[in-house]
Amino acid sequence: MIDVAEKTIIEYSVADCRHLNRLEMIGIISCDIMYKKYHEDIKEHFRDIFKGATMGPWSIKADPTDNSIILKIETPVEYRVVFIPRGRLGISVQYWRAEERFLDTCWSMEELDEILSYE
Repeated sequence: MIDVAEKTIIEYSVADCRHLNRLEMIGIISCDIMYKKYHEDIKEHFRDIFKGATMGPWSIKADPTDNSIILKIETPVEYRVVFIPRGRLGISVQYWRAEERFLDTCWSMEELDEILSYE
C-alpha cells in the first residue's frame, strides 16, 4: 500500500506595484528613513522627500509597461520615488533627485508584510 499525501505550497510575490496607495508608499519611505543606515547627505534628501510626500505638492503616475508606480515630489528640486515589483523577491525602491538616482533599496516579502500589515 502507498500512502499519498497532499501538500499545499503558497508562494507570495509582487507582480504589480500600481495598487499601492500614497499612505503605503509613505510607510515604505518612512521605514527606509528609520531602518536603513545612510550617510548624512542622504538624510537631507529624505527630509525633503518625506515633507513633500506628506504635505505636497506631489503626483502619482503608474507605468503599465513594468507595473511600477512613481511618486513625484515637486519641491524646488524634483524628487521621484519609484516602486518596482520584483516577484518573489518583493519590491525595489529607487530614489531619484532630478535625473540622478541616489539610492536603491529592496524590501523582501516578509519585510513588506511587516510594514504593510493592518493589524
